[in-house]
This record gives sequence, structure tokens and C-alpha cells, in this order.
Amino acid sequence: MIKRTLLVFLAAAALGARADVSVAVVDMDLVVLAHPQTAVNRTELLDLQTRYKKQRDERLEALAQLRTERDEAAKDAQDPVQPEAKRRQAAARASELHGRFVKTSEEIEAFVGGLQRRLQRREMELFADVMIDIRSKIEALAKEKGYDVVLDKTASRASAPIPIVLFSAPEIEITDAVIAAVGGDREAAEKDAATLLERAGSILYGGVAPDGSAASERPAAPAAAPAKEGE
Repeated sequence: MIKRTLLVFLAAAALGARADVSVAVVDMDLVVLAHPQTAVNRTELLDLQTRYKKQRDERLEALAQLRTERDEAAKDAQDPVQPEAKRRQAAARASELHGRFVKTSEEIEAFVGGLQRRLQRREMELFADVMIDIRSKIEALAKEKGYDVVLDKTASRASAPIPIVLFSAPEIEITDAVIAAVGGDREAAEKDAATLLERAGSILYGGVAPDGSAASERPAAPAAAPAKEGE
């Protein structure tokens, strides 16, 4: 909020310093969505997400098998029909499996966290490449048209619910010109924006959680280890 207030202040100062300042506005979110590379980037990220999700699911399957073996051993340890020696042996086995279950759960959590960070880092890299191209096109257009200041009028970002520009005359709008300069499609971008606003997450710039999962899919907390005979 402080950063946005500072931008508004600086823009106002620039306008006050010169009476002939030429200002233009652009919807940056729409330009980003319209950029041809954005769709390509999203495909790459979704493919990467799918691969990461498969790696996670393979580990979760192994964890589920470990939990089943632990619970069966715990059940045998409490079975009064079994001889005491076998019950003790089963209890020891259940305890050992419980320890492995806890350790494996922690390893999976760390693994998924690492995948999520890698996915987010790649997304930021791809986004930065698109922004570099857009900025260069805006700079060229500003120089060509003689604009002194170009402001972002985007209002749809979750991180910027209040736009810098609260009102702008249609004649200073250059969003279409910037989209044309990057070779984008405004109509497709507007449809994309409407869809993304209904989602949560990112993946340029909407989608499922970076690890491809919901909280309900995470490993359940392990059951307590069975008590030993006589405790």
C-alpha cells in the first residue's frame, strides 16, 4: 500500500512540475494475459506441475502401504488369541513401522515443499521474461507517441485491489496499442481473465495449488504406537 501511495505521489508531482506532461494508462494484467508467451508458459508450468504431482503421489502410495502394514502389526499386537511372544513381536514391528511412517511423512512434506518452491521460481522466471518484453514495447510506444508517464490501471490483481488510476479518459488508454505491439489477442485475454478470477492459486495467473494438491490429500497424522505388554 505504501509503495502504491508513493507511485501516486510521484505521478502527481510529475504532473504538477510541468503543465504539458503527457500521460497514458495501460491495463498491465490484460496485456500479460494477451501476450503470446503467457499461454506457452502456462502449458510448461502445468506440465511441470503434473510431473511433480506424479512424483508426490508415488511417495504417498508408498506411505499408505507403510501405514497399512503398521496398523496390521498393531492389530496383531492387541490380538488376545495370539501367543504372548507373537504379540510382543508384533508390537515391536508396529513400533518400528510407526517410526518409519513418521520419518517418511516428514520426508514427503519436505519433498513437496521443495517442488513447490521450484515451480514458483520457474513461474517467476517466465513472468519476468514476459514483463521485460512488455516494458520494452511500452517504452518504445511512449517514445513514439511522446508520453512522459505511463500508469498501470489494473484493478483485478489480488495484491492490488485498489488501482493506481481511479479514472482515465478513453483517449489516453493505450492497452490495445500495447497488446498489438506484443502480438497479443485482447478478446482471448479478457476471456482468460474472467476464467482466472474464478480460481485460486497461480500458474500464470490462476490454477490449482503449486503442489497440485488439496489439504485433504496430505498424509494423515500417524496413529500412536501400540503399548508394549505390561504398560
